[in-house]
Amino acid sequence: MHEHLIQQAFKDLFPDKEFTYTHSLNYSGRFNGFNANIKMRWNHIEINMSRQWETISDEIKIGLIQSLLAKIFRKKIMTTNIDLYTKFLKNVHIALPKESESELLVDTFNKINAQFFDSLLEQPSLRWGTFSTRKLGHYEYGSDTIVLSKYLENAPEEMLEYVLYHEMLHKKHKFSHKNGRSLHHSTAFRNDEARFPRAEELDKEISRYIGRSMPKKSFSFFRFF
Repeated sequence: MHEHLIQQAFKDLFPDKEFTYTHSLNYSGRFNGFNANIKMRWNHIEINMSRQWETISDEIKIGLIQSLLAKIFRKKIMTTNIDLYTKFLKNVHIALPKESESELLVDTFNKINAQFFDSLLEQPSLRWGTFSTRKLGHYEYGSDTIVLSKYLENAPEEMLEYVLYHEMLHKKHKFSHKNGRSLHHSTAFRNDEARFPRAEELDKEISRYIGRSMPKKSFSFFRFF
């Protein structure tokens, strides 16, 4: 495998620290697109990547590993490799196949695309997630996929459109790095978000709707990214 990439990424990220960890890097078919994760167990670092990463250059993979290490060690930093990885991730959607499991999601996407994006936003993959109340939606950069909570499938149309619009803005604006941190809700993002009719009211209405949809003891706060 390529376990040496972890050690190299660590040394470039923390030049003053000794690398004293056992480590493993695995390619897995469990991930969609170019997704990956990191696990830390005692003194062992485990990094798992989708199989699509196998053919990508080591320089970009080191950037991915460094971004994962920076999160787990709470390090705010930008490196040349992380910059290469970021640029790769922002453009990987071009080569990824698109899949949609719901006619409702496709129709809603097309409606919002026409209303707010002049039908110019490329359709990502669209799918329903779990019945989550903590995360009503999210956009996966690594697989170019918008995932929405199943609770929105039977929600009032306006609520579904608002959450989907929010996730479409993530695809439009991507993200940036500032002071070693990833910024996903820029000023431009927030300005666009405020264009949706009754945005502030809908935040409150969605919270009440989700609360009514759940057993009282099961309800928790919601968020979408």
